[in-house]
Amino acid sequence: MSVTTLSLFIELSKGVNEIEKQQLVVNNLNKEQQIIESATSRYKEVLNKLSKIVHPFDITNISKQTSAQVQILLMELPEIIELILSECGIIDKKDRLGKFAAIPDARHF
Repeated sequence: MSVTTLSLFIELSKGVNEIEKQQLVVNNLNKEQQIIESATSRYKEVLNKLSKIVHPFDITNISKQTSAQVQILLMELPEIIELILSECGIIDKKDRLGKFAAIPDARHF
């Protein structure tokens, strides 16, 4: 049960009339929907960026990309992904993001 759901139940137990209760439920669901839609949009942006990064050629100028260039670009993604996970309450049980972030930085080569 999320924190917002718990706070909603607390509000409902304070003797608010039925219409107000339903309005609280609707408002809560609208907020959760906005969070999900925003996270979905950012997730799609990350996938799009990832697709461009791992392409053998830089799509903007058609030059070949080196492994070091790809690695530098990839290291920008964990922060964005971590924010999405946090906002949506997703727990990375296998610490995939941590393992990805632990890859040596290409800038040190």
